[in-house]
Amino acid sequence: MFRLRYFASFLVAGLLLCPASAQNFWQQTNGPDGGRVYALAINSNGDIFAGTCDGGLYRSTNGGNAWAQVGLAGSIIQSLAINLDGDVFAGISMGEPGVYRSTDNGGSWAQAGLTGMQVYSLAVNSSGKLFAGTGGGVFESTDRGATWIPLGLRDSTIYCLAIDSSDNIYAGYYTTSFRGGVARSTDGGTTWADVSEGLLGTAVFALAVLPDGNVVAGLRSGGIYIRQVGANSWSYALPANWVRNINITCLTADATGTVAAGTEGYGVFISTNGGRCWSQPIKGLRQSSFYAVAIDSGDVFAGSYGDGVFKLARNDSVWVNLKSGMIATMVEALGVKAPYVFAGTEGGGVFHSTDLGGSWTQDTVGMDFPYVRALAVTPKGDIFAGTGGGLYRSSDNGASWRRAGGRAGLDSTVACTCIAVDRRGVIFVGTDHSGVFRSTDNGSSWLQANNGLSSPFVRSIAADSAGVVYASTFGGIFKSTDGGESWLQVSASPVGMLAVKANGYIFAGAIGEGIRRSTDGGSTWVQVNNGLGDSYQRGITLLWVGSKGEIYAGSGRGQVFRSTNDGDSWLLLGAGLAGVWVLSLAVDSSGYLFAGTEGAGVFRSTQPVTGIAETGVWMRRSFVLNQNCPNPFNPSTTISFDIPQQSHVKLVVYDVLGREVRTLVDEEKEPGRYSVTFDASDLPTGVYLYRLSVSGGPGQASSFSEMRKMLVVR
Repeated sequence: MFRLRYFASFLVAGLLLCPASAQNFWQQTNGPDGGRVYALAINSNGDIFAGTCDGGLYRSTNGGNAWAQVGLAGSIIQSLAINLDGDVFAGISMGEPGVYRSTDNGGSWAQAGLTGMQVYSLAVNSSGKLFAGTGGGVFESTDRGATWIPLGLRDSTIYCLAIDSSDNIYAGYYTTSFRGGVARSTDGGTTWADVSEGLLGTAVFALAVLPDGNVVAGLRSGGIYIRQVGANSWSYALPANWVRNINITCLTADATGTVAAGTEGYGVFISTNGGRCWSQPIKGLRQSSFYAVAIDSGDVFAGSYGDGVFKLARNDSVWVNLKSGMIATMVEALGVKAPYVFAGTEGGGVFHSTDLGGSWTQDTVGMDFPYVRALAVTPKGDIFAGTGGGLYRSSDNGASWRRAGGRAGLDSTVACTCIAVDRRGVIFVGTDHSGVFRSTDNGSSWLQANNGLSSPFVRSIAADSAGVVYASTFGGIFKSTDGGESWLQVSASPVGMLAVKANGYIFAGAIGEGIRRSTDGGSTWVQVNNGLGDSYQRGITLLWVGSKGEIYAGSGRGQVFRSTNDGDSWLLLGAGLAGVWVLSLAVDSSGYLFAGTEGAGVFRSTQPVTGIAETGVWMRRSFVLNQNCPNPFNPSTTISFDIPQQSHVKLVVYDVLGREVRTLVDEEKEPGRYSVTFDASDLPTGVYLYRLSVSGGPGQASSFSEMRKMLVVR
């Protein structure tokens, strides 16, 4: 027999049926400023374009002092080029890969070919031909991207392109057989010759042509090499006493012979004499990794990994950070200590706001590794920040930071992934290769606590009100009932996200499985995906417990769900996230919900969540039939659907021959979200279909029909 169960939210009609102009649930705050900048280009008017990772393209018309987003949000922009007519081209490697073109200085964008191909580099020759380096060789367009012709090197990823004054093309490649080097074409790309003699065989990430015709190459784990005009091989260009295995990420050169090179971990190298001598100016830099460089009238601009753009003016020795208005930060952690909201960013360190995100202040004093992955506030008011290079503590509300790992092994070589504080104030820090560390004295001393923990990669850690601590790892979920002295495995399935309510209920998120819940300390688990639709199949990026015991889940772009009934059902929290990934959540002392995103800074709810009715999902004003969960299943599964207006609803199960197997619903329904538990214990293994048919209720003309497949497995 089948069992029928309904979950619905019945509210006052004026709240449930939100008009099209209803206020968004979310709004973007004014920061934090910054972002991961992967491409820079400057046009003849001095306008600067910065391509970011997930944050879109930004433009500055005043030398970098202020920035405005001009499109392409949600994509990784790897390269930029400007042709003789001033058209701007953007090469995108992820998001919606391909080439995009703007003919109005970034005001609007159109697809310009190579759709679906990862584009890593762009270059324009003296006649205006456009060349693209992709994951499958070099391509040429003679009509501004309308059509493209493959030119060769199809077995290689082309990370960089450079064109000399004779229109000879240089391509830095890395082949499918894991060999890197430089290829040159002297006939517009018809034929290619390998010119890698003297290089190391590693991938070439950057190329630049000097005014005298010499070519400079930046290697992965190999530093900088130069090839003189007429020479048959490359020679090492950096000082002999510098580290040789440096990753060079980008290169540029101007008409005076000034060369700038971005590196991973070593800042920016500059040569003012064609690569013969190099300097490493570091004053003013809070960053050590840079992925884009450009030179304009002697001023050097460098795109950092997380902290926006830096500028070194001609004849100056101090860098200036230019990021006002560039809200492209990746916020992996949020923390609250009234009246402060703290945001931990990738590359920009910690920021704080005391005015609901109206303004953000950067707090980096003493934090020499500003890649923040976790934040926690202890009962004594200290703030701990877990970074990719160790643990930091602030006792003055973020004004200054000092390392907190001590001599227990939690030093700068350890990457922290998560932090939890239990009811007694014991601090637990999870790491990505060293397991768990524990402190019982507010971070003054630490002990490694890995007894029974079979996997040293800890993704998430949480504690309940009874002091039981849970850790999710690549080896499954582990539980400690003795403050971390020992661990017991309670699930062998690897999960990414973990949240524990005060009542001991455990929620675990995994890719392709959605959310699982345990109400008995991890002994048994059930899936609780009702209301998540297909979102859970893309993976759960976030689980978090609010101050009132509500559960929040992030899944996919612009997808944040909330459950107020321990996961029995989930509601999508409205619109306004603009399709960004949510990585962290926190509620401030006023009840506003803050969301840290990947590439768009921090968003917050437009009103306190403590007073919001559960209306978010119904703002879609559409019928939805969700994929059953679990699928495949044995013997039962749950089918959920949304009804935005009063309607007659019929939900029927069929076999593959179209014969009706069972009618699950056939009645008038009020607006709401419903779920049906379908028990197939009396049916054989096989594929079955279920159809939702909706006809308009009284005074309604709408109709809807959708069918999905499900699989019974014995």
